[in-house]
Amino acid sequence: KTYAFGWSNIRHLVGQVLGETTATTSAGHGDQSLENRDKNTTKLASREAQLRLKLQQEKDKKASREGEVKTKMCEERQKIFDTRKELRPRVATEMLRLFDTVLKRTEDFYTTKVVPAGGSVANYDTLVADTTTKRAAVETAVTALKDAAPTFDCTKPPTQDSGLGNNKQLLENVKTAIKNYRESVRALVKAIRAEAVRVLKNTEGNSSG
Repeated sequence: KTYAFGWSNIRHLVGQVLGETTATTSAGHGDQSLENRDKNTTKLASREAQLRLKLQQEKDKKASREGEVKTKMCEERQKIFDTRKELRPRVATEMLRLFDTVLKRTEDFYTTKVVPAGGSVANYDTLVADTTTKRAAVETAVTALKDAAPTFDCTKPPTQDSGLGNNKQLLENVKTAIKNYRESVRALVKAIRAEAVRVLKNTEGNSSG
């Protein structure tokens, strides 16, 4: 355009230039404001994501610690359970071995000392057979107790009878079988001792005569 440079035209031209500059500046400020708002939104979203990640990590750590505690408690319960489970059969087995030792020594004494000296227990074979029967009953009762013992399960609460369950009757069977075996061994020992005393008296009487 061609302008006539009068004062009115100059003012009009200046007004147009200033108006365009103001509009351009306003538009620039608007774009900058939108850009800053987008940046702030992105930062906020990033912070929220980091916070959620941190919370999840803390939650996972807590769950891991709780899991470790539960595992340790389960292991301790397992040890107690196994101890109780094996204790009763082990005690019964140890008592069985004790009576076995007494029985063997008694039989050895009879065959190596009493019989050679002329002694004889009339019902010796019957007494020995009875000890064999009673011993077998102990083994049967102990095996039944072992086989019926409950299995350990961490998901179930601990009970007072852990390692035994509801098999108290089986435990009573073991006790009764051991008692019967002990009495049978004692009967054999008593009979052999009496015969040994008799033989000894006869020997002493013959020697003095």
